[in-house]
Amino acid sequence: MIDPILSDLFSRMDAAEHRYGAFASPHEALGVALEEWHEFIDAIRANDDAAAVYEAVDLASVLIRFAVQNGAYNKRSPLTGA
Repeated sequence: MIDPILSDLFSRMDAAEHRYGAFASPHEALGVALEEWHEFIDAIRANDDAAAVYEAVDLASVLIRFAVQNGAYNKRSPLTGA
């Protein structure tokens, strides 16, 4: 089940990268993520499971694009060191 979701996630990330390019700033990424978050909330409130899953993948794609564009991944939290 996870393979089709990851495939779709990577497709959305690639499409967004080609259409919009890199985020201009962390603030732009936050704005896009919040827009996707609100769409996710709307789908949940509408009790629409299919739409909620779609929006969850959209939100994930924004957050992962931001992480990829902003340096090497580090498993340790910069806030807690854990």
